[in-house]
Amino acid sequence: MDDKQTLDPVDQFLNQILDEKKIAGSEDPEVRRQLIDDLRSRLMSQIDREMINALNAEQLEQLSNMLDKDDLTDAEIQDFFRQNGVNGQQVALETMMRFRTYYLGVNA
Repeated sequence: MDDKQTLDPVDQFLNQILDEKKIAGSEDPEVRRQLIDDLRSRLMSQIDREMINALNAEQLEQLSNMLDKDDLTDAEIQDFFRQNGVNGQQVALETMMRFRTYYLGVNA
C-alpha cells in the first residue's frame, strides 16, 4: 500500500501542498516530516482561530468557562461548537483552502 494512502487527511493535504511547492530538500524523509509538522501546527492554529472567530461574545465567554474545567473532553468541545451553529468541518475546509492559496501563492 502507498504510504500516502495511510496518512490522515490533513497529512495528505499537506503532502500535496509540499509536492506542488517543490521545496528543495523536501524529498528527504526527515526534512519532509519536519515541514509537515510545522505546516500542521500552523494550519491547526488557523483552524482553531477561525472556529473561535465564528462565536459571538456570549458564546466565547461560555467557551472560556468550559475550558477552565480540568476534565473537558474533545467531544464536549465539538458538541459546544455544533450546538452553537459552528460547522467545524466547513470551517476547516475553508481554512485549508485559504492556507493552500496563501502557501502556494495561487488560487485553489
